[in-house]
Amino acid sequence: MVESTATEVMPKVSVEDQQLLQTELEFQASIDYRDLPEGVIHADLFRDNALFVGDRLTGIIDFYYACSFYFIYDLAVSINDWCNSGDQARDSLNAAELLRGYQQQRRVTAAEIRGLAGDAARRRPAFLAVTPARYAFPASG
Repeated sequence: MVESTATEVMPKVSVEDQQLLQTELEFQASIDYRDLPEGVIHADLFRDNALFVGDRLTGIIDFYYACSFYFIYDLAVSINDWCNSGDQARDSLNAAELLRGYQQQRRVTAAEIRGLAGDAARRRPAFLAVTPARYAFPASG
């Protein structure tokens, strides 16, 4: 699925992003997905789909992409979008805190941690490889 979507996305992104996407596809191919827990996920946990009152999260919207898939997908998307200020030290701390809070609700497995290895969840190509259709082929309406 990711490979076919990447093929459609490649002509729509810069040459630099094409190279990054290819590198990420190679990384993704090295992961043994059979060990990753699955279930119903939101699949679009970007900041623009979160509602806040002050600093308190009060709602999540836009369940258009919700599906049964790997739980780690939502965490990877969230880390990539929510912990991406350009300040690597701050982003790493925020990602660690997000992971800590996540684990208070659901324990992340060793296989899932390996899937996030090498800072993969915060690299732009991971973002493109995991959610390219959101940008290249947005949902209407």
